Amino acid sequence: MNTSARVLSASVFVSFFLTFQAVVGGLAVWRIRKVVSALRVTDSIQSICDTISLELSERFPLKCFCIDLNGAYCRLSGRRLCNERMRYTNGMLGYTFDTPCDDMPTLVPDRIREEAAWCKTNGIPFLWALAPCKIDWNGDCFPSGWMTWNPNRLASGIASQLAAEGVETLDLIPTFAGTPELVTRNFFETDHHWRYEAALRATGMLVDRLADLIPDASLKGQSNLQTENWKWTDTGCTFLGSHGRRVGRYFGGISQFRYCTPRFKGLITRRNVSKGKVYKGGFSKSEMVSQVLREDNLYRCNKYSLYTGSDVGLQQHENLLAPNHRRIMIIKDSFGDPVSAFLTTVFTEVIQVDPRRIAADQSVLGLLESYHPDAVVECCGAMTLFAQKAGGK
Repeated sequence: MNTSARVLSASVFVSFFLTFQAVVGGLAVWRIRKVVSALRVTDSIQSICDTISLELSERFPLKCFCIDLNGAYCRLSGRRLCNERMRYTNGMLGYTFDTPCDDMPTLVPDRIREEAAWCKTNGIPFLWALAPCKIDWNGDCFPSGWMTWNPNRLASGIASQLAAEGVETLDLIPTFAGTPELVTRNFFETDHHWRYEAALRATGMLVDRLADLIPDASLKGQSNLQTENWKWTDTGCTFLGSHGRRVGRYFGGISQFRYCTPRFKGLITRRNVSKGKVYKGGFSKSEMVSQVLREDNLYRCNKYSLYTGSDVGLQQHENLLAPNHRRIMIIKDSFGDPVSAFLTTVFTEVIQVDPRRIAADQSVLGLLESYHPDAVVECCGAMTLFAQKAGGK
């Protein structure tokens, strides 16, 4: 497209969008000025859509329309990249990993060493479990020429370093993301998290390893963590996901959403200490945020927060009908949210800690001192190792 045509098309598009948005959506004049000031008349339609998507808040109804339009344009034009998200060769959406990682940490975060040392001093079993990033080991999911680093490989190196230092580790990457086929099976298409089938299986692997460390042979092969003892409900294509919400419904599609509830009974109290809320009842009432299932606006709701309410700094779970009467602490990121919920079906008490979200006057070591659990599990995704906040408190 020549410059004149580009200027004309950009002008028409911006005029139509902002005028319609101002009339229908009540877009304030100052916000129109902010968007316009960020645009250049030589921008492509895609650049214009990107700018509007970033500048407008989610409360403006036509933002979703603009994101969809942008994604559809990128898909029709054969682009792999849209709004900083990549469409992989298997059709799934994910991060780009095209920025060199020379400044990425390759050493074990100090916090993990401190936790392991505290547990060893106090005679408490500690298990560090590494959840996978949504990319296969060889990067075959990635379009050729786009990948400059693989977080799974770097994170597995950290797991090996911890193991060499005597820390019990469980690297889940080969099991859930070793090949492109495993990535397709175990991750949501439009979100960076693992499916609940994968999370339930991973929980079983964690408990089996804990059975060796505690030791307690009765924990091996816990029936409460077997897939057949859970009822699975498929809601169809109803999950847009964190990646999908950035690129719209037409660039990478919409994920199938399938969740599970136990076929056995529980009597659970979940205390959201960080927010001062308490939930009581069976698993569905206490561990699940059911309103996310009723939300039909794909852009408004993160359905991955179904179990335990997503990222919360500190929560306590007590299940009076659990088969094992130990207190377990799980230190986790978002990959550990469903794992935390599933653990409540095995242990009487589960303390759930997110180092990224705890209060400023709290620390993981301080919480370990306060709760003094019978065993500690850390379950975080590979990408968390390369985020500054995760290496902090």
